[in-house]
Amino acid sequence: MGNRTDASGGYTTGNRITDFAGCSYTTDSDGNVTGRSCAGDTLSLHWSPDGRLDSLKRNNVKTAFAYDPAEDGRIARTSWMTVGVATRSRLRNKSSHNWLGPSEA
Repeated sequence: MGNRTDASGGYTTGNRITDFAGCSYTTDSDGNVTGRSCAGDTLSLHWSPDGRLDSLKRNNVKTAFAYDPAEDGRIARTSWMTVGVATRSRLRNKSSHNWLGPSEA
């Protein structure tokens, strides 16, 4: 099949994205996107050893994720902080699967 080249995208072997729509991307050895850089906007993604998104940082805001193994590994909590500002969190209600919060951590 080959690599995709639609919308000015660039891809390497294994169909790993390198650039798309004016942004550049980096990937890890597992093929996970670890970074995206666009004009004035930077995103870093960090993955756990089992391939789950552990955290991301966009400009000065970092968001971390916690997973609930009893709920088929669904995200149970998100926490985020802006550099120099208090951490805030959101919890997922296990029965309704609705998000609660945000609240101060």
